[in-house]
Amino acid sequence: MSFRSFYTSDNAHLTSPTASYREPLSDSSFTSFPPSISSSNCSEDSFQTAYQGTFSPQLEDTFVNHFGFYDEVDSDENTFATPSVSSDGSFKAADPGHGMVTMDLNVGNTSEEAHIGNTGEDAHMDQTLDVSETDDDSDDEYMPSNDEHEMMMTDATNVRLTRLEANIGAILAAIKSLTAQVEAQNNAATRVNQEAPCSRRERPSDPPSGPRRRSSDHIALMRRIRAELTRLLGNDFMEMQNLPSKDELDAFASMWNSSIEENFFFRHMKSLQAAFRRKNADDADRRTETTAKRRWQRKQNLYHKRLGIAQEHPLLQPHVAMLQRLGIGGMSSDESDYEDEVEHGAVPSSGPAPRYIVHQPAWRAASLSFWLQTIDSVQIILRKITGRHRGAFPRLRVASEIESSSRSFVPDLPINAYNPVWLASRPFFQFEVRPTDETYSFNHDNRLFT
Repeated sequence: MSFRSFYTSDNAHLTSPTASYREPLSDSSFTSFPPSISSSNCSEDSFQTAYQGTFSPQLEDTFVNHFGFYDEVDSDENTFATPSVSSDGSFKAADPGHGMVTMDLNVGNTSEEAHIGNTGEDAHMDQTLDVSETDDDSDDEYMPSNDEHEMMMTDATNVRLTRLEANIGAILAAIKSLTAQVEAQNNAATRVNQEAPCSRRERPSDPPSGPRRRSSDHIALMRRIRAELTRLLGNDFMEMQNLPSKDELDAFASMWNSSIEENFFFRHMKSLQAAFRRKNADDADRRTETTAKRRWQRKQNLYHKRLGIAQEHPLLQPHVAMLQRLGIGGMSSDESDYEDEVEHGAVPSSGPAPRYIVHQPAWRAASLSFWLQTIDSVQIILRKITGRHRGAFPRLRVASEIESSSRSFVPDLPINAYNPVWLASRPFFQFEVRPTDETYSFNHDNRLFT
């Protein structure tokens, strides 16, 4: 019986330690060859050096998991087939007489064929085996002994391992070539993108989707800034202090804030209406508006003058708070003698200083009016005593019985600050005017005039 017929027969399942290498490898990680074949042509050191020097960790796992020997033998082939990369990315090498070696090669989208031919030593071994087959065919009744069986299987294993070592070397070379080619293509594409000028027309019209990434230099700068702040201020400098409570957040969204928002809106609408009326007003309306503005400006100046005197004189300082409660709205308006002439542009160039006729507010008590007039007199006295004559001389304001036509008033004042007749004419003054129960002393210290 020839070596091939003996090897491919049903009884060719040997139990020797060497023949056990024909079984497929398990999924566990590859460590070393069995000790029984360490002295063969494909030594453990050469194989370990071959795959450890080239395989990456990922490729090593893929190669080990898919590497193995198969029991089927193709007796029609006498040469070692050429390994190639299939369309699905797996590397296959057919070994005639020794099964199929398969490995996944997922290196980018590039495929390359690795051609491996038989060496002279392999051809000599095939010729020797063919001669042995011819001699064995002449005597079919010859039954080799167990030692001869083991010797023939050892020789066959050595031949198989020799070819496997050459196959592995070719695979590793192909992997190296493919990896280098892919890296070169990626580096070239990156270099072209960095060096190529990007004109405005070449820029994409829509921004790229996904999160925008900052540059590595910017990220490194921010990291150094945070480290420096941590060193200077401590680790807790980013922690928020005095966080608002739930009650404060609820109060922020209260109806009071909503009402303030409505007030702001309506005030803005009123200002827009006034601007529209001014733009479309005739000459008479413009003169009336100019007169009203001048009267308001005089009321404002009068308030600040009285407040400044009270803050300066020590005997008037106790009344500063009441003056601030009155505000500009608590001052009386006046009418100039030359107001009509000013409106028509006929102001006299010479003559006495204009007089201002005071229009008393209807809501204000008489005691409050006398109290304010006393403060005006103190201003004239201080001007003469101190000798400070800078600025315009105080206006000559003449008292009268004329009531102001304005309907506005100042709420939340002491009850004796209001005219009792005016309060009686308003049935809901408790809700509109809201006077306080206190009684303020609208009197001055007699030492003011001593």
